[in-house]
Amino acid sequence: MTTSVPCAFCGVVATPLVCSGCRTAAYCSKRCQRTGWKAHRLECPLLVTRLHRSRSLKTHNPAPRGTGEFLDGSAASTDAFAAKRIESVRPKEDHHAPGPYGIIDCAGMGRGAAAIQHLKCGDLVLTEAPIASVPQQQYQSAVCHRCYCQLGASTQHLQCTDCASSVWCSVACKTEAKGSHRIECAVLQQFEPRVREKLHGLRFFMQLATLPSPTAVVSPAGFASTKTPELLDGLVSSVDRVTPKALGISRDRIRECIVAVEANGFFIADLDGRRLGSGYYPSAALFNHSCAPNAIVHFEKGRIEIRALRHIAPGEELRISYTELYRPVVARREALLTKKNFLCRCVRCDAEAGAGISSHLEGFSCPTKGCPGYAVHVNADVKCLLCEGLLGTSADVLKQCEAVSAMRMKAGDLLSAGKYHECVVAVENGLKLSNGLLDALHHERFELAVLAVDAFSLLRQTSGKDLPFALAAIAAMRPVYGYATFNPRALRMLQHIVGIYYTLAEESTSEAVCLMRRQQAKAALTSAVQVATTICGSQSTSAQALTLRLAEE
Repeated sequence: MTTSVPCAFCGVVATPLVCSGCRTAAYCSKRCQRTGWKAHRLECPLLVTRLHRSRSLKTHNPAPRGTGEFLDGSAASTDAFAAKRIESVRPKEDHHAPGPYGIIDCAGMGRGAAAIQHLKCGDLVLTEAPIASVPQQQYQSAVCHRCYCQLGASTQHLQCTDCASSVWCSVACKTEAKGSHRIECAVLQQFEPRVREKLHGLRFFMQLATLPSPTAVVSPAGFASTKTPELLDGLVSSVDRVTPKALGISRDRIRECIVAVEANGFFIADLDGRRLGSGYYPSAALFNHSCAPNAIVHFEKGRIEIRALRHIAPGEELRISYTELYRPVVARREALLTKKNFLCRCVRCDAEAGAGISSHLEGFSCPTKGCPGYAVHVNADVKCLLCEGLLGTSADVLKQCEAVSAMRMKAGDLLSAGKYHECVVAVENGLKLSNGLLDALHHERFELAVLAVDAFSLLRQTSGKDLPFALAAIAAMRPVYGYATFNPRALRMLQHIVGIYYTLAEESTSEAVCLMRRQQAKAALTSAVQVATTICGSQSTSAQALTLRLAEE
C-alpha cells in the first residue's frame, strides 16, 4: 500500500506523484508538480547527488533495486552491497543509549553512528537523558532544571533550600537531579546569591568533571579548541579553584571536559527555537554533521531524540545538522569553523562550492519576465543562468544587496528590542528593496520573512497581513530541507499559518470564502500533524495536541 505524504508544493497529504529524477519530492497532483518545478529544479540535482554518494562510508548508497559498487569498483547485488557496508559497523559501548545504530570510524572525523537496520522516515533512532545539563541564564527561573518544562507564575515548583539556584517542577525531577546537583550545590554556596545565577558555564563543567564514569565525556580525537590557550587556561583555573580538593579532579580532566563540551555539547531547544539550556549526551555526540542530514534532533522533557528524516539503509551513516541549513555554503562553513573548528565537506557543501553558488540561496532575480531561472555573477555582470538576461553590473547589484542586508539587520535588532511593529515595517521595506533584485528563495528574503512571522507571533496577532510572510518562509524551506520540510521551524510556520487561516475565516462575511479558509487551515493543520509526528513522535505533547485539534475539525 502506498503511504500518503505531504505535497512538496501545497502541503496537502495525499498519495504522491514522485519526481522521476531524485525520487524524493512528492506531489498531490500534476498541477502541483508543474507549479513546483521552478523551485524543485534547483534542488533536484543536489538530491540526486545525495542519493548516490556517501562520503563518510566511501561508497555509493545502495539503490532500492539493481546493483551497487564496492570500493574496488566491482559491482554487486543490493543484498551483498548492504552486507559489506554493515561489516564496518561496531556494536555500541556500555555507556551508550540503546537504539538501531552502531559505531563506525570516519576518516578525518573520528567516530560516527551508522544504522544497523532499515529505518523509515520518522523512526526513532535514539532517545537519551543528559548526563549533565544547566539552563541558560535568562531561563534560570522560567524552566524546570531537569525536564525543562515551562514554570508559569501559578505553577507550583520546588526550589533548592541550600543554594536557591535550582528549581524543579516536581518531586520526581528533584529526585532525579539529586546526584548531579549535590556537588554543584556545595560549590554555589561559596558565592553570593546575585552571582550564582551567572555561573551557567561553571555549573555545567562541574557536573561533567565530577561524573562517576569519566569515559562518558571524552573530547574527540584530533579536535582543537577554538578558544585561545589563555582563555582555556583561565576557564580551567576558574573551575579548579572552586572544585573541592577531596574529589581529586585534575586540571587535565577539567580541560578535557571543557573541550568535550565545545565539540559535542548540545543546546536544549524547544519547538519555538528558544535555547533553554545546555546538555551533554554521550550517545548523541557520536552523530556527525551534514548540511543534507538524514536525521533530525528534537528535545522532549530534557531528553534528546533523534529520528530518521528519510529511508536509511543498514550501514549508512546517520548524520544530523549542527547549523542553519538555509544559509549559503560560505556562511555555513564559516559558522562551523567558528563554533566547531572544522571545514564541512558534506555532499551538499561540496556540490554547492563546486558550482560557485548555493543554488537559489544566493541567486538574483532574472530580468526576463516568465523565465524560471535565476541570475549569478558572471565576470563583472550579473546574468541569468538560463536566458543570460542581464540584471546589472556586479558592483551595482552588490550595493543594492547591502541595503537589503542592512534592513534585515535593523529588523533583527528591533525584534530583539521588543519593537515588534517597527520590526514588521523594516521587514516590509527590506522585501520592497529586494523585489526584482533577489530570487524569491534567496536566503535574505527568507530571513526577512521569518523575522516578520516571529514579530507577529510575539504580538499574539494572526491576520492576513502576515500570511504572505509565513507562506514565503515555508516555500523557501522546501528546497533546503527536502520535500517534506521536517524541521521545527517549518512546524512553527505551519501552526502560524493555521491560526491565520482560522482568523481570516472568522472575519469573512462570505460563506464560500469562510469555507475555503477553513479548508486551507485544515490542509495546513494536516501537514503540521505530519511534521510533528515525524520529528517529535506520535506520543509527543505537540503531536497529540495537533492531532486532537485536527480530529475536532
